[in-house]
Amino acid sequence: MIAANVPRLPDSNHGQKRFNTGIVVVVEHGRKPAKEILTRANGIRKQWISFWRTVTGGRSTMAVEPEG
Repeated sequence: MIAANVPRLPDSNHGQKRFNTGIVVVVEHGRKPAKEILTRANGIRKQWISFWRTVTGGRSTMAVEPEG
């Protein structure tokens, strides 16, 4: 890639290593999400963090904060 394009800026030694993302559950106004929906959203959170670790080879981390 570098030979065909330009060098990465910042380089991998100086780039961002910690990332944060959000999981949003949308419900009708005035209603609370069902426990099953929250359980599934939490499962997505766990899988997303695991996926990120895998695809980055552990070179960066993903968090979902705040939890709950």
